Amino acid sequence: MEQVIVNGLYLGAQYALIALGLTLIFALMTTWKTGRRLVAERLTARAFADAAAGRISPLIGQTYGLARAADAHAGIEARTVFGKTLLLVPPQVS
Repeated sequence: MEQVIVNGLYLGAQYALIALGLTLIFALMTTWKTGRRLVAERLTARAFADAAAGRISPLIGQTYGLARAADAHAGIEARTVFGKTLLLVPPQVS
């Protein structure tokens, strides 16, 4: 921040105030984004903990066999499906 202000002072006091204002705005925006990220991280951690404890679970709307993968993708792209769409893969026989 000091370098920005020094560069602004070189151009005159009015530019120093503009540089300081822009620096403060950038600092506030960075803090706001960091705060939002921290909230998102806390909510994600809580959701995973709730899922692990069995308090929440995904809503499975429809299932398709692997041979119908194109139908599954078409439904997702057209937004005609509700909940999670699962592809059922047959077990591997060894």
